[in-house]
Amino acid sequence: MAFLDRGARSAGAIAVVPAELYAISRSRFDDAVRERPSVGNQVFAVLARALRES
Repeated sequence: MAFLDRGARSAGAIAVVPAELYAISRSRFDDAVRERPSVGNQVFAVLARALRES
């Protein structure tokens, strides 16, 4: 959430199985959403699902 609204980070995460982590800067994310609006739609869909299930 903090990534999207530039607020304070509110949580951490610990992987319970092996995982790969990728990092993306805010400016690169903004560029990706401008180039392909579906990227933003997919991110918001995942966030909405996570909020609904919490």
